[in-house]
Amino acid sequence: MMAYYGKDSDAEMRLCPTTRKTAKEGEIDPARSAWSTVVDGIEHKNSYGINNWCYKLPKGRDDIWGAPNAKRRAWQRIDQQGSANIPMFLECWRWGIGVGSRSNQAPPDDDKRYDGFGRSCLNRHAHTINVTFLDGSCRRIRLKHLWDLKWHREYDLSDPLPEWPEWMASLPD
Repeated sequence: MMAYYGKDSDAEMRLCPTTRKTAKEGEIDPARSAWSTVVDGIEHKNSYGINNWCYKLPKGRDDIWGAPNAKRRAWQRIDQQGSANIPMFLECWRWGIGVGSRSNQAPPDDDKRYDGFGRSCLNRHAHTINVTFLDGSCRRIRLKHLWDLKWHREYDLSDPLPEWPEWMASLPD
């Protein structure tokens, strides 16, 4: 994606207006924290990430960031049935989200971030985040609805939801 927005003048495009500083720069609220990466010696601040299952795998590779069976699970192309429910880019505290199953736990509290749903389950916009879907549409999603999106080919929407942690239990469904 850097070819599309790698210029310094495009920096605003990579940041949600509610995120401006990284934790290293003093942002203490994880939901408002930007993340940064260095590409070709230049630091780029961001507040969005990709659904890791949207990667196109190189020949001979069958894992995405260590997750096995990626050839079976990854979308690899945008022309998918149900693409309006497949998240592609979304607000995130890191560059990618690798959700395994619908039963994966939510972050234990509003301040901790970790892999899986914890990377995007952020109280950034009154318990919603912005998501761009594989069909190109964008919409705001309530945090609990992240579990209702079709993350990869084998993501089973009939699997049970996790037990919501206390900070999420009273959020709207």
